[in-house]
Amino acid sequence: MYAGACRVPNTQDKHIKMYLDDGWKLYQQMVEDTPPNIQVLNSLVLMFSNALNPIGLETKVLPEYTKHRIQHDVYTYQHLTKMYLNMLDLDKVIELYRKCLAAKIAPNKLMLSTVLEAGLRKEDSDVVYDVLTSYVELKQEPHIRQLKTLSMLKHIPDRLFVLIRKNFNVQGKIGLQTR
Repeated sequence: MYAGACRVPNTQDKHIKMYLDDGWKLYQQMVEDTPPNIQVLNSLVLMFSNALNPIGLETKVLPEYTKHRIQHDVYTYQHLTKMYLNMLDLDKVIELYRKCLAAKIAPNKLMLSTVLEAGLRKEDSDVVYDVLTSYVELKQEPHIRQLKTLSMLKHIPDRLFVLIRKNFNVQGKIGLQTR
């Protein structure tokens, strides 16, 4: 409930702080009786992420994973990357994506969409290529808006051009300006 409330447009900062404080107090009371699991910790990540509060995440929530020996999962990374994209910290989005892959966690479609958006905004063809390769492995396609952005690219490396042409429906428009 608090995670959703933190995301409501025009919510005053004092109310968001109240939701975060109350959610954290409830978590602390719960931990006195029962150790947390991944779902509980991920719900805290979602709440702090929706509040765009990376300091609270890094000082309160993320240390709880280590303390309780709980490994991050795809949803942990999904919530974190979405927050950093909303904060326009594109380098952090890509860093988290690489950490996720290094931990041998397969990203889901929502996370891939977030990382692809960061790669497109940074104009980082290596990240775009890696993410599109993951989409191919999942037998999925990026959001239509992202495909349209890809189709409008003017300067595109050959390997990315081939990957897009071979695997994604962009109505034959990709690279027409340069090919």
